Amino acid sequence: SAVGRLLTGIIGDKIGAINTIAPFTALAAITTVVWPYAKSESQLIAIAAIYGFSCGAYTSLWPVPIVAMGDIKDAGRRAGMFMTLGAFGAIAGPPISGALISPTKGFVYTGYYAGGTIMISIVLALVAQYFHLQRLWGKF
Repeated sequence: SAVGRLLTGIIGDKIGAINTIAPFTALAAITTVVWPYAKSESQLIAIAAIYGFSCGAYTSLWPVPIVAMGDIKDAGRRAGMFMTLGAFGAIAGPPISGALISPTKGFVYTGYYAGGTIMISIVLALVAQYFHLQRLWGKF
């Protein structure tokens, strides 16, 4: 995660935070979906390394668009609102994931659920970028 945070920070400075977060978070979503299919320790280690690296983008860059959305005086309020909304997922996610664990399929449905919600978050971030910039691509 540390390497992912540093590398994506450099990339984010060049192309924008959301433009960096989106592909790396998509990689995290893909690893979340394929995680239940890992059958060996080496496969799990590879998935954990890829997931940790890719999550570094989100971890290090999420404050950038929050601060860019308005006046610096309100940055704390916007960050607090963002984290409050994220708390709902942190509270609801584990029980939903637990309910999706199947005796025959194991964690497969849990991986689909978690990967799907990550992909939805990417779409919402790109929609927020579009509304802020009034175009599909740009540094934000």
